[in-house]
Amino acid sequence: MSMCRKAIWLTLVPLACVACDAPQAGSAWKWDLGARTNGQAWTILCLEAGDPQRQANVEALADGLRRLKELDRSQVRVEHGPQVSRIYYGTYYGSTDRATGRWRLDPRCARDVRHIRSLSVGEAMPFLMAKPTPRPTAREDPPEWDLRNAAGMYTLQICYCINKPGFPDRREGAVAIVRQFRSEGEQAYYYHGSVKSLVCVGSFDGSAVIADGQGRYRYSEEVVELQNRREDFQFNTEWLQKVYRIGPDGQRSAAKSFLVEIPRDEESPLW
Repeated sequence: MSMCRKAIWLTLVPLACVACDAPQAGSAWKWDLGARTNGQAWTILCLEAGDPQRQANVEALADGLRRLKELDRSQVRVEHGPQVSRIYYGTYYGSTDRATGRWRLDPRCARDVRHIRSLSVGEAMPFLMAKPTPRPTAREDPPEWDLRNAAGMYTLQICYCINKPGFPDRREGAVAIVRQFRSEGEQAYYYHGSVKSLVCVGSFDGSAVIADGQGRYRYSEEVVELQNRREDFQFNTEWLQKVYRIGPDGQRSAAKSFLVEIPRDEESPLW
């Protein structure tokens, strides 16, 4: 199902362009998500191999890394998948330079990458392609908070999270926001799309959208009441910060929250 059918907008005048006052890396987010998650974790992908003898070779190379006094042996990790085996080293986080406002990865990561790339085994240099990469994590998000398991036809989208430097992983961030709303007694849900993770609240049946005799649509009193209950629910924010749009008249306004259909399949129908 396409996005235009999923998002139930009631905007009469189309917006000409968008100006996003998106949160800057290191800004103070509500509920201090950055402190809670310590940002996106990175690691060094030292080597990946897909040859028939890959498992034995990768284990031998990993043991060699563990014996180096310049490296922390406890930080060497091996993962064997169905087709590829990989060696990872270390865990690193980024921070925002207060002078420039720019996000950068821990300088120790670049130092360790240079050292690992320089290592040789005889004439071979097996780690020459070592590089920083987001650290893979196993996720177990509460299924009862998954929007696909919510009752009803519609829900109110109030926030989206995208991956960006200096911020937590979008999935982790969205679940953290839902967890906070849930602790406050709100009916909140997350949805992980291919690019964005959404935070939505409430669930409504088909009566949430009302048509008048002129072919115009409006939200039901129940939806409007939810939007007006708290400021968090009035806007569709990025990482809990307002996104501003510029209309044809040049006026600047914050993007409002809106209804979306609750997805019922495993495909990525929206985002």
